[in-house]
Amino acid sequence: MNNKKIIITILSFIILFAISCKSNEDPAQFKPSDLIGTWSGGGNSFTIDNYKNINFDYQGVNYRGTILSPDEPTQYIFTTAHNDTNYFNTSNYNIGDIIKVARFSFNSSSSCDVYIGEIKLIEEYSKLNGKTITNKSWDYSGAENTSLGTFTK
Repeated sequence: MNNKKIIITILSFIILFAISCKSNEDPAQFKPSDLIGTWSGGGNSFTIDNYKNINFDYQGVNYRGTILSPDEPTQYIFTTAHNDTNYFNTSNYNIGDIIKVARFSFNSSSSCDVYIGEIKLIEEYSKLNGKTITNKSWDYSGAENTSLGTFTK
């Protein structure tokens, strides 16, 4: 009889632990397809079409890009450079070049914080086997210069 009580007690703890873990899961998970539609906020709007293309105009500048991740994403940065994503190829740019960026930070499938800023191409130096190596990289420290607020769908 004592063994039954111990087994029931252990099973109860396991069930309670499983329920507790389930309730701590992030409720804000969503798929890119959940983001499709027109989003509005602060007198501005952007759209995400069925192909997951974002199109956003702000102060005469067009920011566009495609949501590529099939997972549960939360943040995307899109630029005005070379049709959105080729800015990763830094050989197209010179040190000091600046690109305007829009960052979309999705809080849920119906709430998104939008920021406008700039990124700048910088030179970084590192040592490898006693030799100095020069690399180009984007400095994102100015990528959130201006908050446009929260947009909703």
